[in-house]
Amino acid sequence: MREIGDPELFKDGYCIVPGILDTTMVAALSEHFSAATLAGESEDNFGEAGAFIVADYNNPLLVDLLTHPKTMDALAHLGYPTPKLHSYYVSTKPPGAEALPWHSDLFYSYDKPEPPELFLLYYLQDTTPENGCLRVVPGSHLWPQQKRTAQTHDIRERPDEVDVPIAVGDVFIGDRRILHATHRNGSEEWRTAITIAYAPDFDTLPAQVKALIVRNQCLPPAGWWQNPAEADALALRLRNILPIYSETSGA
Repeated sequence: MREIGDPELFKDGYCIVPGILDTTMVAALSEHFSAATLAGESEDNFGEAGAFIVADYNNPLLVDLLTHPKTMDALAHLGYPTPKLHSYYVSTKPPGAEALPWHSDLFYSYDKPEPPELFLLYYLQDTTPENGCLRVVPGSHLWPQQKRTAQTHDIRERPDEVDVPIAVGDVFIGDRRILHATHRNGSEEWRTAITIAYAPDFDTLPAQVKALIVRNQCLPPAGWWQNPAEADALALRLRNILPIYSETSGA
């Protein structure tokens, strides 16, 4: 396991932790999010670069992934023992899907060196440039927000980009500020990932950001923590990573 304060994450904006998911977990996820199942999703979810599909937090398999002990241990070793969930979705590229343009996932300004949020990628197939692997600009997470937003949102190759091929079972952990894109899927197989965003130190975020996070469409309706029936309906391990924030109380 990596040491606390992984220099790759803080210097480059990402790191890869091997062997997080075992073969049983990968098989279960691959069956649940099979190509046949994903192909049946609404066409509204699909664009030229593939599909983004919100998953169901009531699904026990998804709860297992969101609260996976090895992932929580990895985040703790990075210095984040109490991450809070922000969002999660299935990102899939059917054969022939185009490249995803360059972008940063963080929608607000945050200039501290520590990551305000992390995004984790679990791929269900080994990724390569041929089937649509990730591309990143190392160090771009530390650029000023204005510089990141001023970047052209296209798919062109950049002189400062690197490919990030990832093996099944490993997890990519990235600062959500990092500039990233994908290659197109030139293979004959679907390339699917589950993307999860966590706020590693939720309590330090600005109030307006915390208020936005708790209202994310992926999460239980804001205020669930004030309703015993709604709270009891959620798995305890899921409740432990859900963000709580009330604009009236500030906590």
